Amino acid sequence: MKLVVTKHGKADKYDFDEAMFAEVRHGACAARGRAVPDLSGVDVRRALYERVLDLNERWQQVPFHGSLELTLEHA
Repeated sequence: MKLVVTKHGKADKYDFDEAMFAEVRHGACAARGRAVPDLSGVDVRRALYERVLDLNERWQQVPFHGSLELTLEHA
């Protein structure tokens, strides 16, 4: 699966707060009527957050009129 995102703005960088991440994950799943995924065996900071920061660095290099193509391996 490929996802193409068009750039419109700049993302802000925040420190990772695992408790806040869990709270947001629960709220997002509840709002969508979905089960909360079990991430107990996952290093969320490394597997998700740091990868998002890496992606954001790539995203910041895209011109305002450009796009970034992503390949999702597990979709």
